[in-house]
Amino acid sequence: MYARLNDDQKRVVDTLEASVDASEVDNQVNRLFLVYGPAGCGKTTAYYVLYHRLMSRGKKVVCASFSASAAVLLPNGRTMHSAFGLPVPLTKDSVSRLQPHMEQ
Repeated sequence: MYARLNDDQKRVVDTLEASVDASEVDNQVNRLFLVYGPAGCGKTTAYYVLYHRLMSRGKKVVCASFSASAAVLLPNGRTMHSAFGLPVPLTKDSVSRLQPHMEQ
């Protein structure tokens, strides 16, 4: 699947994979990426490839979207509200229902 990506899609997948690899070395580093583009440019395909490449390496991956219609396009996709325990409606004082999980 990776071989069929265009150059922009490969750049997204490569950058995000490199970020995951770097966070294994320095787990205190936080990163945020925004992947955007018009409908039909291949964002979902890049997400799909990235998801499967990371899962094949034993990584935990959550595919989340703000809308249910977008979430159904992602592998095991969920809405942000569902994935991160956010209440509906979301306000400036909202708190996630997720509890910290400490691995030892």
